[in-house]
Amino acid sequence: MDMPAKKRRTSELDLSVLLKQTALMPKIQAYKTLDFLETLRREIRTPCGHSLYLSDQGLESFLRLSDMAEEFLPSRSKLESQDICVACKEALGRLYEQDAPSREIMSYFATVEAIAKESINIHRFYTSLAGLEFDGVDEFSIGYVSIQKPDLEVLKSCVANDDLVNSTWEQMQQGLWVTAEVTGSLEYAERRFFDDVKIACGLLAVSFTTVLERGGAAVRLVPSMDGRFRPGAVSWFSYPAVSKVLRTTTNVMGFDRLTFDERHKSGLPSCSWYQDLVRIVQDGKETDAELAVRRGIYWFFDAQTDTSPEMQLVKFWSSIECIFSIGKEDTTKKIKRGLAALLTYGRYSFSDTKNWDRLESEVGRLYDLRCGAVHDAMHNHVMVGHVTTVSKWAAWVMLEVAQLVTDGFDTRVKIKAEIDRVCGLRLADLAKPD
Repeated sequence: MDMPAKKRRTSELDLSVLLKQTALMPKIQAYKTLDFLETLRREIRTPCGHSLYLSDQGLESFLRLSDMAEEFLPSRSKLESQDICVACKEALGRLYEQDAPSREIMSYFATVEAIAKESINIHRFYTSLAGLEFDGVDEFSIGYVSIQKPDLEVLKSCVANDDLVNSTWEQMQQGLWVTAEVTGSLEYAERRFFDDVKIACGLLAVSFTTVLERGGAAVRLVPSMDGRFRPGAVSWFSYPAVSKVLRTTTNVMGFDRLTFDERHKSGLPSCSWYQDLVRIVQDGKETDAELAVRRGIYWFFDAQTDTSPEMQLVKFWSSIECIFSIGKEDTTKKIKRGLAALLTYGRYSFSDTKNWDRLESEVGRLYDLRCGAVHDAMHNHVMVGHVTTVSKWAAWVMLEVAQLVTDGFDTRVKIKAEIDRVCGLRLADLAKPD
């Protein structure tokens, strides 16, 4: 694995930190101070089955090490980030069981590579396709992606019990099937397969659009995938090329049901920000600032109904842009400074003042992801964590602006002037000698 000397030294330092006792916290401390998901995030399991938990220092070093593996691991092109993270944890768990573990970074990455490669296999995927039917045709290939009529013999050839085969066939015998063979980890292969399915269906849609009177308005090719088909149905299946063990996937949206109880019923109306927002969105006034808040609330709603992380990110940013996009110049600068100012110096103090520079930098980074999707047609570059962060920013911006509107700031120009004033005070404070 070819790695620049500077990055190798950084990785060796992180590995050395991880092999010190300070990189771990007692199990009882982890259970008491961390929630369930954070506990899983920090858990390192040894080959003998012992669970160890990374301290804050250890987690920081581990994440850097995992990022470095994701950048330089030879097999990274066939893996997902989570695959590499899991391999890094397993390799570290092996070191923790050794009396004198090696601190040689290339040896560690070689172990990570060997573990990660074990997850790479050849997978054959099948998904159903609505909006298209064959007349006198059994199969049509678009490169290595094929569209075919449903074939029960494919399912019967898999390693599975009869009940599973029959239930899958019952769910998928209608319409057509799209199939392709992909090499990689299961997570990578599934993502890549559906990327290929989208491209294939898009190509077909373009072809039909050029000849149909109603063009694209008459085309609707819908492959079965998360958020694209009826919940609860078996929407696609796959099997490794060697073992042919059948794996079916149920198309269930990955959202938990929220509980609304008496605490919420009595607590929400007592919050001033809630009352302000209700008034702003329902009282019918049309000041510039109130209209901006209403548009922001609309885009917040639309974002949380979407199923694509890229579009969710774009729409949550639209919610924020409703407040800061005054004019067409220096939009990014206005959003970075305005968002940082509201979240830091607003009534609710979402972010601490000492984190201003880091917050402003993160705002710029995540806004670049939005610009990549909107202006460069990028995809698969947005993660759930990115969406979570921007959605929180959008929510708190709505709260802060509602308070400003209540305080008499009836236009976004006035809000911007207030933000400029706050930023000016901050710069003045920074310029003062210690």
